[in-house]
Amino acid sequence: PGFAVDQSEAVELLRAVRATPGVRHVRVASGVRFDLALRDAEALRAYTMEFTGGQLKVAPEHICDSVLDLMRKPGLAVFERFLTAFADHSTAACKEQYVVPYLLSAFPGCTDDDMRTLSRWLVARGWSPRQVQCFIPTPGTVATAMFFAGIDPAGNPVTVARTDAARLRQHRILIPDFGLPP
Repeated sequence: PGFAVDQSEAVELLRAVRATPGVRHVRVASGVRFDLALRDAEALRAYTMEFTGGQLKVAPEHICDSVLDLMRKPGLAVFERFLTAFADHSTAACKEQYVVPYLLSAFPGCTDDDMRTLSRWLVARGWSPRQVQCFIPTPGTVATAMFFAGIDPAGNPVTVARTDAARLRQHRILIPDFGLPP
């Protein structure tokens, strides 16, 4: 309840920069937390209608709720609400704009079947990702602890793609020709 999602200062800063003499355009291409934007209607409207220049890259990272829970991210329903709101605002602004999803493969707890589910969801939306980040363990994170321990924070076992072959297999589910010459 104490988590503030008021983004009015950020929006006003963007507007002030746009009003600066000599500044022609101010665009936000990434860095918008879609879940927080949904909680601040004015910010979502401003980001979409005023400051998106055609594409907005956001990070759902995955769509399977079991994987998103391990990532400590909101579920697919939240992302889909954002996509609907983004499309509605873009239409209202008479702008052709697109969301570009930032996706992650081989996260601890993510199975090949989870990646196939993500792939089917992308195909159903007509999306074909060109970039997918493969999970890299970084010090001091819960995800890295899960990667090395093979368990989630509650102590339950999780699938971990540890080998290059397993990690590449998950990656190739989304980008089949990854690493192959053109």
